[in-house]
Amino acid sequence: MESFEPKKLALIRIWQILKDYSDYDHPLTQEDISKHLENEYGIVIERKAISRNLSLLKEAGIEIESRR
Repeated sequence: MESFEPKKLALIRIWQILKDYSDYDHPLTQEDISKHLENEYGIVIERKAISRNLSLLKEAGIEIESRR
């Protein structure tokens, strides 16, 4: 059976990383998220893909604070 882990589950894994490691006082950068994805799940995706996935989570109604 083929594993869907790498890119297909990135959206869910990003949400899990945000829930586990971030809050208002402990924000994560896209680089931080990328490192967690690779180290914990073996998922390597581009920064733009992380940005797109964060936008999808926001569109789905998940509250994500952004700082620039």
